[in-house]
Amino acid sequence: MPSIIRSILKVAVPNGLEGAIFQSGKLALARLITVFGTAAIAGNAIGNIFIGIGNLPGWAIGQGLLIVVSQNMGAGNYEGARGSTRKLIGMAYIAMGVYNGLLLLSMPLIFRYFGRSLSPESLAYGRLFATIFCTAAILVWIPSYCLPFALRGAGDGTYTMIVSAVAMWFARVGIAYLLAYAFGVGAVCVWISMVCEWVVRGAGYTLRWRSGRWREKKVI
Repeated sequence: MPSIIRSILKVAVPNGLEGAIFQSGKLALARLITVFGTAAIAGNAIGNIFIGIGNLPGWAIGQGLLIVVSQNMGAGNYEGARGSTRKLIGMAYIAMGVYNGLLLLSMPLIFRYFGRSLSPESLAYGRLFATIFCTAAILVWIPSYCLPFALRGAGDGTYTMIVSAVAMWFARVGIAYLLAYAFGVGAVCVWISMVCEWVVRGAGYTLRWRSGRWREKKVI
């Protein structure tokens, strides 16, 4: 029984810490966006709506990837884990591309609805932020947020936690504040830094997966 508890904590603690670190970074960015006024705050809220909708296919496939990889790892089928990851990552690219491509095409209709209650400046911010998200979600979201499910399924949760913390606080929060206060970039700095964080996370997870060191991990 103690060994089972240790195995559970080995997975749960890094995942919990990763979530806490990520959310604390988002709070720091929420504070930054308030500096740019109410229009930026409203536009940021619209952008966050698109985030909540636009990454749904990737999250769904990521959850499936976690299960498939963990089952293959438990059976000692490392090549099966690698092959399944390759296939599901490919499916995620297709799903995210189609889904977010449709969101981009439907933006005129969506923002016509928002236009009934928001100012033109708020709508301009929202359209810009949503466009940045949907475009980046097609290109760089998958390695940064879908691939780590495979690493967690292999029991490599400590590594994903470290990469997530570094990417959030140095790439996302750090770059956002640097752009805002050192270079005078407006509210879009928060969304530029978001894409930078995705690139850093994706690079870290991709290198780890290709190295094969996740094969050395064992949960139970």
